[in-house]
Amino acid sequence: MMRYGIGLNLFTNVNKLSEATELAEIWANDLLVASMLIKGDAGGELKVHDIVRAFAISFATKGMLFR
Repeated sequence: MMRYGIGLNLFTNVNKLSEATELAEIWANDLLVASMLIKGDAGGELKVHDIVRAFAISFATKGMLFR
């Protein structure tokens, strides 16, 4: 989540690494509760739910991302 947050410039008002980590954990937990992420095999690992992955692939292949 940290990498995505940095890549998407979501930490613009964050001054400490601990604040960024806390935000990323909140986002990950929200996505986990919404069943968009699922717990992986290793401790602390999260994976994208198969349905979310299938939708994202379908969405991307139809060129909807660039409209």
